[in-house]
Amino acid sequence: MYRSQQSASTCCSTGTQTDSMQGQAPRLSKVNLFTLLSLWMEVFPSSKHVQAIKKPQRIKKTGLVVVRNMKIIGLHCSSSELHAGQIAVIKHGSRLKDCDLYFSRKPCSTCLKMIVNAGVNRISYWPSDPEISLQPENPSQTSLGDARLDAKAVERLKSNSRAHVCVLLQPLACYMVQFVEETSLKCDFAQKITRIHPEFQRSTFYEYRQDRVKEYEALFLISSEEKHKEILRLMGLENLCEDPYFVCLRQNMKELVLVLATVAASVPSYSDFGFYLSETSDDNQQGLTQEIAQHCIIQARLLAYRTEDHKIGVGAVVWAERKCVSTSLTAPCLVSA
Repeated sequence: MYRSQQSASTCCSTGTQTDSMQGQAPRLSKVNLFTLLSLWMEVFPSSKHVQAIKKPQRIKKTGLVVVRNMKIIGLHCSSSELHAGQIAVIKHGSRLKDCDLYFSRKPCSTCLKMIVNAGVNRISYWPSDPEISLQPENPSQTSLGDARLDAKAVERLKSNSRAHVCVLLQPLACYMVQFVEETSLKCDFAQKITRIHPEFQRSTFYEYRQDRVKEYEALFLISSEEKHKEILRLMGLENLCEDPYFVCLRQNMKELVLVLATVAASVPSYSDFGFYLSETSDDNQQGLTQEIAQHCIIQARLLAYRTEDHKIGVGAVVWAERKCVSTSLTAPCLVSA
């Protein structure tokens, strides 16, 4: 089991990043970028569950980022019929060989078998509630039983395959949260909102961010430390339940959620901005709904915090034929129908 949790004194050490920071601005490590994108894909708006993020008590979807040679080749989220891992196998097939997969939840044993058989290199997942089933009527006892079976399946897979199944989180670079906060307040989109809606001031931004923090914590974090430890044990992560690993794990998770909430707070879901289409757009028309456009913009902003250009970080999400076809860095931002 790979453990990236360090002692509390090293949480601000840039040496834990996959690459050293360049220039004056801190950067997200690739590991944390992929982790954030997997969380963000979990709340991808779909036709059936557009408002799911506002109802965390509903079925929790799973986000997945497929990476080859440290480059993103696929972004997926589970549907009402298929888990994210199953969708990836269907869409990528043999191209999954030697890829790294980042899940927003520990995949179920069925998904694990499929993606391990596809020859993936590493399976990393967010250490919180595991993906058990898409069926809402399953009682909690059944879920706990399934979690135990999944944990055993993971142990068998780890011993009988070359794929690494692990938790892969890294402490944020020094001042990363502060940098994201400052750039979120100063980004062109937030400034445009302030000009059009003068009431959108700093206090409003922080209120909006706090709302996002509450939403994402309800989705991605376990409020009780004891319950979190119990879930980690069920998932076969007993070694992360001891301090200082557990304390640092919780801190790393909270900081990543704060970064995600801060970026999302800079792109409020107002309906009267030129590049947003109406929420009532006909599904038969080629275009983006407001929810998907907002989702892509926030995704592009997350990408920008990894950019090699330390002066002006720009991420890009290219949308074509009703799906995300490309993500890149240091390129003009393009969200196209």
